[in-house]
Parts: sequence; C-alpha cells; structure tokens
Amino acid sequence: QAHAFMFSILIIMIERMFDILHRYTLSPESLRLKRRENQVLILERATQDTVSSQISACSTKTEIKEDEQGNQQMATLIRDIIDGKVNTPSIAGMKVSGVNTEEQGTIIHLILKQNQEEIHVPLVKFANELSKAFEETLTSTALCFVADASSGLGTEMVARIVNDCNAGMALIEEPAWMTHLAHLTQTEPTRTILSLDKHRNLHKIVFGLCRLDAYRVRSQVGESRTVVFTLPGQSCTACLLPALQKMFPCERHVFMYDGGIDSVSRGLRVSNDTGTNTNHGRKRKFMEGEDTMNGSLLMPRRVTATTPMAQLTAITPVSKFDVLKAKLSHDRAGIIEAWMSSVDAFLKLKHAEKKTGYIPFVCRLGFLMAQVGKLGNGTADLSELALVNLLQYMTGSRSRAMKEGVVENARNALVSVQDAELDEQAKALGNLSVVEREVIEECAFAHRGILIENKTLMDTVQPKADWSLKAAKKLTSCACCMPGEGDEDSDDEDAVGSGDENGASASKKQSRKSKSFSTTFTTGPSSGYVDGKTTFAFDPSKFTGM
Repeated sequence: QAHAFMFSILIIMIERMFDILHRYTLSPESLRLKRRENQVLILERATQDTVSSQISACSTKTEIKEDEQGNQQMATLIRDIIDGKVNTPSIAGMKVSGVNTEEQGTIIHLILKQNQEEIHVPLVKFANELSKAFEETLTSTALCFVADASSGLGTEMVARIVNDCNAGMALIEEPAWMTHLAHLTQTEPTRTILSLDKHRNLHKIVFGLCRLDAYRVRSQVGESRTVVFTLPGQSCTACLLPALQKMFPCERHVFMYDGGIDSVSRGLRVSNDTGTNTNHGRKRKFMEGEDTMNGSLLMPRRVTATTPMAQLTAITPVSKFDVLKAKLSHDRAGIIEAWMSSVDAFLKLKHAEKKTGYIPFVCRLGFLMAQVGKLGNGTADLSELALVNLLQYMTGSRSRAMKEGVVENARNALVSVQDAELDEQAKALGNLSVVEREVIEECAFAHRGILIENKTLMDTVQPKADWSLKAAKKLTSCACCMPGEGDEDSDDEDAVGSGDENGASASKKQSRKSKSFSTTFTTGPSSGYVDGKTTFAFDPSKFTGM
C-alpha cells in the first residue's frame, strides 16, 4: 500500500511536469487537444478500474447476445426481476466491443452483478425492453435527482443528510454506471449509438437503469417513499441532466451550486488526494471505487469533480477560452471547465423552461454552509431554515410535519459536513493565488450566458417558511444595491407554485455593483426574468467565492 501511494505521487508529479512543458511549447488550441486526450484516458482508466473492482468477486459469467435465444433470455431476466423471483442485480458498468470490427459493429454491453454472477447484456436492447417493462409497472416511490456544481460538496452534503436523517429516503450515491454512460455519450462511435437525435437510446437507457436501481433498493424506502440519486460529480451534469429531466419531468430535481473559485479550490483538494481520502468523515477509494451500504459503486470523485466530459459551446470565441485555460495548470483548468459545463447545462434547461419543464430546487450552498456576510448569503445564519426547506422538498412533506427527530438528525449531519469542510479549507488555505483567482473569474465570465444573455431565470431558493419553487419579483432597487434591498413581493408570488407538494421557493433577483452595467431593468410579461446586462445569470451574487 505504501508503494502504491508513492507510485501515485510520482505519477502526479510527472503529469504536472509535462503539463508545464506543454503550456510553454504548445499553442492554446493544441494544449486543449492534448489535455483532452489525457482527460479521456483518465476517464477510461477510472471506468475500467471500477468495473473490475465490482466484478472481481464474481465466480461465474454469463453473456447474453442479441439474437433470438438472447432476446428470450433477456425477456425472462426482466420478467423475473420485476416479479421478484430473483434478486435485483446491481449495475457494475459498461463495456464496448467491436469498435474496429466492421462485420460485427460496435456493441455496448451492460454489466450486471447478480449474487456472485456477472451478466453481460446488449445495453441498448436490454434498456429498451427494461424501460417498456417498468413503464407498465405501477410504483408509489418518488425519485429525486441531485445535480452538482460545487466539486462534490453539494452531493456529499445531501448524501450525509439522507443517510442520517431517518426520513424514509433511500440513497443511490454517485453511481459509477452514470459516469460510464456520460463518458460514452461524448466519445465516438458510442456517441452516435446513444444519440438523442437519432434513436433516443439515451433516454430509454437512463429511464430503465434508474428505475432498475430504484427497484433494487425498494426495501430501504420508508415513510417518505423516496429514492434519492446524487449524480456522480459536476462533470456528468451536462451529459445526463437533460435526459433525466426529459424522462422524469414530474419527479423532484435539485441543483446544488457554489461559486467558481470555491469550487476550484475544493476540486484541487480532491484531486491532490491519492489512494484513499477521508471526505467529510467517509472513506472513498479513488482508483478502485467502493460499495456503498446499498451495493452501488462509487466513482472516484477525483475524476468526477475535476475531469470535464462535455465540451462547452457557449463560449465566444472559443479561442479566448483556450487562451485563458492555458494560463492555468491542467487540474485547475479541468475543474473550472467541469464546473462551467454543469452551470451551462442548468442555464440551457432554464432558458427552455416552457419546453423542458425544468423547475428544480435551486440550492445555494452559501446558505447551507452558513457563510454569513458573503455577498448574496445575507447577514444572518439561515442554514437551518435552508435545510428544512430542502428536506421538505426532497421528502414531499411541505404540507405535513416531518417525523420527530428528522430535522435534528439532519442538522447534526449538516454540522458535521460544515465542520469537515471548514477544516479542509483551513488546511488548503492559499491553494489558489490571486492571479489564478482572477483567471478563473475571467473563464467564468467568458461564458456568454453568464453576463450577456438577457433572459435568464433567477430562482435560487431563498430560505423562508413559505417558500415556493418560483415567484416573480418586482425590482425597485437599482443595480448598485445589495441583493434584495428595496425589492417588493409580487402580487403573484404566493400564487405561483405555492400549492405544489414537491416544491420550493421564491427567487429574488439579485444584482452586483458594476460601472459597466446599465441600471435599467426589463419589465413586462416576462417579469420572472432579469436583464443579463444588469445582473448575473447564474449564482447571481458572485463567481469568485471570495
């Protein structure tokens, strides 16, 4: 184990030396392509290692092919799973074969683990049949999907709260198969096979596998009748969130976010860990993954929080973004790009809200972390109220009291995460220089949706007792006021979303002092929107985390 630790340290040092060399010898575009090659290799190695770890204890292996006999075997397996005749298998991962074989073509295999048996099935065919079977199966269990743009702090916090609060929720924490699937959507030839535009295979795969995972933990579901999925890291959000919203539009969605600089600093702490890392009191294996209490496999967070998958397209020009990233080391550039890709996915879904129906509980971590005094977090500690709001949404219990002890247990879990995060921040104080912070901020502002788009919905949940998912606000304050100063509630505030059992809070338009911004606000029918020239589109108070 000591040798493995030293080897990991050596690899990291060599990677950093080569990156420094490349930054001085390659053009920004060539550097981006070189880093992308390394990122793909990291993702492929991590996915392979997690699969190997999951199936290492299997004593038998069954391969089901896509032919007449195989189709019958798949139909029998699916029927037996839903009828409860066999133990519901866990999802170990995916494997691609036939990439360079013209006769056979590319086939994506889904690897299931049932007892001590390893089962390989054709992913697309199996998922299509599985989704049909689950569509015909009634369920009283609600699903809640938690996406992250905070380098893992948000999903870590939710996982601890769900596990400790005893509210009757089952947790599927950062499942590795989601990372495998997200990676396959970004690389050829699997990207074409999973294309949303051609076959909509990704939609069916996401639906079938999420329902399968939820079905597997059904015995752990209690009074709240809710299964919570935390998506595996901010790098996967852009690849998976649109499909999850498409297939589960009526389920609960949570988006956890933090500022860009805070997220990069946190991501560096994760990426610098080797071997194992005690993250907020729970050990996570970084190269092998580990089984959680419900049997799902954790993907290494040093990968999912720091290695971007989806390529950003909302940067104008792209060459400017390449120049900015070239000023940063590969790990810092990767983390800010992964964070921005998650923010970008959120913005795209919100911009098309009438079409997508995406109305999530938008959770600002500054409230939960009690970061009083920072711009946008207010001057009073609202962490407990923010926690209760989040619990009410996730459990669907806004209109009824939660079981005794739930809030107290959740509060204790939150405090433990707060304390651990503060300790880690103190240890890593100064891991970003002033110059690096400025470059990271420039990268965030290079995204044209952050400052330039003039129709961006601001709906971060404001901690209060009578929260709702959406509420229009009338702005009477100018752009130089602190967020919320001089704002008056709209007459429609209590009417919008107030009767939704699932739903959360009014958003307050927020603004920031800037000489480059006009102080004219857009009014009219789209009163739920703000002028992007006067306010920030996402994380309206700050991106710096300072």
